[in-house]
Amino acid sequence: MGIILVVPPQVYIERLNNAEYSGSNLDFWSSHAFRGIYPEGNFSWHHLWFLPYLLAFSLALTPLFLYFRNNPDNQFLNWIKEQVKAPVGFLWFLLPLYLAQILLKPYFPETHAFVGDWYTLVNYSLLFFYGFVLITIKEIFWKIVLDNIRIFLLSGMVFFSVYLLLVLRSTDIFLADYLIPLIVDINSWSWILALFGFAARYLNKKSTALSYANETVYPFYILHQTVIICLGYSLKDFDFGFWQKADFMVAGTFITSWILYEFLIRRIGFLRPLFGLKTEESKSTKAGVVAEV
Repeated sequence: MGIILVVPPQVYIERLNNAEYSGSNLDFWSSHAFRGIYPEGNFSWHHLWFLPYLLAFSLALTPLFLYFRNNPDNQFLNWIKEQVKAPVGFLWFLLPLYLAQILLKPYFPETHAFVGDWYTLVNYSLLFFYGFVLITIKEIFWKIVLDNIRIFLLSGMVFFSVYLLLVLRSTDIFLADYLIPLIVDINSWSWILALFGFAARYLNKKSTALSYANETVYPFYILHQTVIICLGYSLKDFDFGFWQKADFMVAGTFITSWILYEFLIRRIGFLRPLFGLKTEESKSTKAGVVAEV
């Protein structure tokens, strides 16, 4: 659905902007949108690239995940539990990510084409795997991130500052090829752990607003890039300042995405599963089962 209806307007606007097409959006969709593979052609998954990647990760890692679920006291998980009892233990997670950066990224830059996109496949499959592992040991994991929020936050701030300093000032090949990738990984991992800690502290509670927001995440992601491009293209010839345009884009993207979600996607039954939402029947069934229990 996303590739058929959500992505084509992005390609259409690109072709209009580059004077490569002059017809209407409907004409483009019916006669050109699915000709050839982007960028030479028009058929693309654009920002929805992560969906086939997640499907591949899920299929490839399911046997391992089932093993972990059925054998919670296996040697690997026990080793992870021991390592993450101290914040420094999370550095073990950085080693495979760092190796992927220095060994794969220079030769297989990120393309989102799936075929031949080795760095992206390895990098994100590692993060996907890490997520499952950490949630599997959730009692230890949540305690560590809660107890060490300040350490992870400070680490993120320091290493982000160091990264900016090196990128802006250094031309040394060793730093660019080996040290900066390490700093990037430490910085990213620090912010991830800090955000988990803040979420565990402030968002780990029952809330109607949080439940509503949680349900909107996937539809918003599907919609947002097409909305941004449509708004940006309609705004490009207006004589506004940078900040006025930026404010309009941020507010306009949120409001438009919310209107589409609240008054169409959320309320029209057949659209709900297309945007990753449960049908009303399945929600009612689940609520009934919970009530009976």
